[in-house]
Amino acid sequence: MTNKQATSALGALLVLLVLASCSPASNDSTYDPVAAEARILENARAWANVAVTGDPSVMETILADDFVGTSPDGELYTKQDFIDAIRTNPLGFVSNEVNDVRVRFFGNVAVAQGHETFTRKDGATGRFVWTDILVRRNGRWVTVAAQDVIAPATAEPAAKGLFDTSRIPEGQE
Repeated sequence: MTNKQATSALGALLVLLVLASCSPASNDSTYDPVAAEARILENARAWANVAVTGDPSVMETILADDFVGTSPDGELYTKQDFIDAIRTNPLGFVSNEVNDVRVRFFGNVAVAQGHETFTRKDGATGRFVWTDILVRRNGRWVTVAAQDVIAPATAEPAAKGLFDTSRIPEGQE
């Protein structure tokens, strides 16, 4: 993914967050943050399990109908795109475990950031590092946007710092 694509994707996520936070409060604007966080973590685990089971039916309730995600290669996809892709091309993972997740609330909007460690059937391992934007609609937390990055299996710090530009291909600075 180029810097321009990454910037565009991040910009789209921020616009969605702002729009969602500006919408009028619904009659379910009060909720228990502890229960809400537990539900959001449950949704993250269910989504991660789709990579193992190949059954995307749980995504019908986790993703909002107007969901838009950004794949690790920078492609935008909808709820139906995701469901169709999993049905025709299961991911083939033997495990996919949700690890550290941080959830922050902004009224009826939540931002969940975390990572998963996976093992594919061919033995390859890695991590998904992700950000999900969720909105509380009709008493349920649904994901309206997501962005995923595939990273090495270990989270070793970069030798040159957080924003090591030497990893950007030439001509994409």
